[in-house]
Amino acid sequence: MSKEKYTPSGLPLISQERIEVYFRDLDKRIYEGEISLRGFMEEMGDKIFEDNAGLEYFFEEISKRENEPNSQFMIGFTGGAIFMYDLLKSQLEIIAMEENQR
Repeated sequence: MSKEKYTPSGLPLISQERIEVYFRDLDKRIYEGEISLRGFMEEMGDKIFEDNAGLEYFFEEISKRENEPNSQFMIGFTGGAIFMYDLLKSQLEIIAMEENQR
């Protein structure tokens, strides 16, 4: 693993530029009416759980520990986790494409 592409723990480094592109693409989809922010989060959540069923179990367990599963905390926690997972996944895809072009 290249040090400039990964953190010391092996996660992909995400640049400010990548974040800007990510949100520009998301904003475009929302602006064009392709999807709502809530719809995006639901779509990504479904994809994440298809990819990794263990994460669905993780969210179920967190929800059990929260007195109000539909609280602002849980909504924010879940949304943040979905965005983080999707951003890390998209960066890994970019790294893989770059490495395949070599």
